Amino acid sequence: MRTFLCLLASVLSAHAAPFLVCDEYPFMTEGGLNVAAFVVGGLPGGSVTVPATVNPTSQGQYLHYDLAPVALVNAQSYTITVFAVNVYGSSGPASTVVFTKGSPAAPGNLRISPN
Repeated sequence: MRTFLCLLASVLSAHAAPFLVCDEYPFMTEGGLNVAAFVVGGLPGGSVTVPATVNPTSQGQYLHYDLAPVALVNAQSYTITVFAVNVYGSSGPASTVVFTKGSPAAPGNLRISPN
């Protein structure tokens, strides 16, 4: 059973942000073993199935899901669950990430500097 870490990436881009991403799964020579999709749960509107994104260089598969169109509520906590799926079934248990939509945290390590 393979586990993977999904992260909420909040990198700004010209397209949209934030994105839900995970580590890349390596390319498998037997096509049925490659990840075809990810099932994302815990968001408003219910679970969604997202086709795996393929890295053109390595042919590995990974999750890259744009959260910008999702109607997330400020200051609300979300627990997102994700399963990887290939032709033989889905991963288990689901990987999870918990986050709260809202304003940024206060600046850390604030101090006076001579430079």
